[in-house]
Amino acid sequence: MKHPAIILLSLTFLAACSATPFTQKSNDEKVQDRIEALFAACQGQDHATAAAAIVYRGNDQARRWKAVTNYDDPDEKQYVDEVCREIRDLLANSDSYDWGEYLEETESEGTWHMQAVQFVKNLQRQERHFAFLMIGDVFALGDID
Repeated sequence: MKHPAIILLSLTFLAACSATPFTQKSNDEKVQDRIEALFAACQGQDHATAAAAIVYRGNDQARRWKAVTNYDDPDEKQYVDEVCREIRDLLANSDSYDWGEYLEETESEGTWHMQAVQFVKNLQRQERHFAFLMIGDVFALGDID
């Protein structure tokens, strides 16, 4: 009788251990999720939501590369609007998009999480690189190349 209980307990423990890696997303999956949320916010003209996913790159050195944009600030609003316009144009001029290579690279601003996105129109592909920094506990877009 002891053996079935031990076996059951062991199987439960092994199942819990093996399930854990599958429930945690990798950085590339988190970045891809963030890109899709940013695409949706920009397409839906929800620029205030998009601002929370875009890195501040203005003149305030204390915030530069360390905070997200504030859509209530006129200068930051203009920058967010430009980023969203660029994203909407990329999506409007393509039929679909595919994920390309994901890279991480450490620079002076922190660790960049770069996701290539291939925008497909007919048989042509245009690749753009979306570069994110971790700001607090979220990935925020720092650049599109």
